Amino acid sequence: MIVFFNPTWSSSADDARINEALEGLLGKSKVMANEAGKLHRYIFPNYAFWKDDVMKGYGERSLEKLKETSREYDPEGVFQKAVPGGFKLG
Repeated sequence: MIVFFNPTWSSSADDARINEALEGLLGKSKVMANEAGKLHRYIFPNYAFWKDDVMKGYGERSLEKLKETSREYDPEGVFQKAVPGGFKLG
């Protein structure tokens, strides 16, 4: 099952309250999924919460391969440093 929370609200004054509630909901959902043996490490980047460690979900071997590829084809780190947004290799 894929779950995607997409709350909306009208006032920026509510940002902190909504984000805190969403973080709590995500945390509880992950605990429940883990207890049921259904939590998977992979997080689809388009559905990820900004605080999620998306790259960790690829697994250590795959993440190292991604980093090697980045070093080979992007030695200056343009896509890690100059491109705004998204999840970075770290």
